[in-house]
Amino acid sequence: MPSSPGLPSWLGDGMTTGVMLPSRTRSLPGPRLADFAGEGYVAPVKTYRFNDVRVLALDQALKNTGVVDVVFHGPNIEVLSHRTMTFDYDLAGNAAVLDAGTQYFPAIRDEIISHFSPGPPAHDVIVFETPPVAFRLALHRTESSMMAALCIRLFCAMSNVSYQMVQHQKATTTWAANPKASKTQLKRSILERFPYLKGQMTKASEHEWDALALAMTHALGEVSDGQPI
Repeated sequence: MPSSPGLPSWLGDGMTTGVMLPSRTRSLPGPRLADFAGEGYVAPVKTYRFNDVRVLALDQALKNTGVVDVVFHGPNIEVLSHRTMTFDYDLAGNAAVLDAGTQYFPAIRDEIISHFSPGPPAHDVIVFETPPVAFRLALHRTESSMMAALCIRLFCAMSNVSYQMVQHQKATTTWAANPKASKTQLKRSILERFPYLKGQMTKASEHEWDALALAMTHALGEVSDGQPI
């Protein structure tokens, strides 16, 4: 049977009218945007616009907590400071985790207070990671993130400070287009979109990059086509 006239070039000569070819005969490449838009087509580059906010972001855990103080304005991101808080708590057993939490609370309280210095721009919100919850499959050290998050929420409640939790999977999906992206992949994806952040996040740990991703996800308002996230 002759090939159908007028078919796009990417279909090749293996497509026949009214016949489904066996999968073993040949593998057909998928269509390209250029086949429909013409050669020379350039895919649009996504642009991002953030809400105008100042965020103190925390990627919390009892062993390591990434802290990023960042201001968003339109398409711009300005990292004011970043660091990783490290602790040497014994987390062997529930009692040890509870003891670690009692020591973590004053440490994270003092860290947050140190960023709330007088002068503009004032912080609008504290953002931290939604703690992972183990269902049928046990997640490694979920109690560490949960205890650290509890300490942050207690401080916010006691101090009347606004807070927002952001799921890690939402951040990785937003910036790496993959909910299971590794920390390295997340960092790389952010730098591909905002290369100037490399100079602002000098020697930043993976915990700090995660905290920044949480802040960016919270502050993001619109993408290239103007549709709200």
